[in-house]
Amino acid sequence: MVRIMFSLVAAVALTIGFTGCSTVRTTQTFNGMGTTTASKVQTVAHINSQIYGAYLFNAFPIFSGSPNDTGKSAAFRDTVTLDNGMYLLTRAAREDGANRVIDIQSRYSSNWCPYGFIFWVREIEVSGTAVK
Repeated sequence: MVRIMFSLVAAVALTIGFTGCSTVRTTQTFNGMGTTTASKVQTVAHINSQIYGAYLFNAFPIFSGSPNDTGKSAAFRDTVTLDNGMYLLTRAAREDGANRVIDIQSRYSSNWCPYGFIFWVREIEVSGTAVK
């Protein structure tokens, strides 16, 4: 019985551990619609950045997304922060040639994983429109 519980906990921990990730998605498709009322502003892209990770007891980071390399994980570092979400957003905007980001919105969530009993998943999402 102890072996089965240990195997179950280990499987859940590995599954949650590899969920830590960061992503940045952009689009330049606006279907002929304007995104701002300012006539001299050129819309470059709409950008959405996300960082999420697994936490033990909602306090200790196990794996979370790396703000420096999208698609990578960072072990035992609390990277699911608004600062890191904004960093990913503004870095993508600069790479697209924008000098400002407007209409910024953020969302933070922390959810308990009922199948893991002691694990929580945190997520920060920041989006905005890059203009120049």
